[in-house]
Amino acid sequence: MHSIHLQEKEQFKKLFEQEGIDSLEDRMKVLEAFFQTEQHISEVELFEIIKEKDADLAPAFISDTLDLMCRYGF
Repeated sequence: MHSIHLQEKEQFKKLFEQEGIDSLEDRMKVLEAFFQTEQHISEVELFEIIKEKDADLAPAFISDTLDLMCRYGF
């Protein structure tokens, strides 16, 4: 993972902890999968990537996490 992604990952974690956002560990899985793509992908494609990694996250949870990432400038 690129160093910029490590910085963003830490910022994401700190911000979400401060804001009391739930399911932080699962949200980090979404962020990590997103950063690993290095390209524009749809929510459905991201869901498939996460599913392949044995993370059982609902599409609505992934969508919500992406919305949070946008809201907080990620």
